[in-house]
Amino acid sequence: MVADGVRQLSRRTQEFTTEIRAIVAEVNGMNLQIASATEQQAVASGQINQSVQQVAEQSQDVLREAKKTQVMVTDIEQMIGQVDELIAGYKVR
Repeated sequence: MVADGVRQLSRRTQEFTTEIRAIVAEVNGMNLQIASATEQQAVASGQINQSVQQVAEQSQDVLREAKKTQVMVTDIEQMIGQVDELIAGYKVR
């Protein structure tokens, strides 16, 4: 009877050990998936950050060009005024 109990206990221990190993393997698999997803998110975040930086730089470039354009418009308006004065002077004479 004691031998049967020991055999049964040994068999159950082996079954539990097999189940525990299967659970550990499953958890390891989940950990690998989580690690992979985390790495992919880090890469995507880096790409998004780089894109945002590029957009910010391009926005600054557009702003600088807009300011240059405004200066040119002001210069052209002054030139038009001067040309208008010259034309007015020719009409009077």
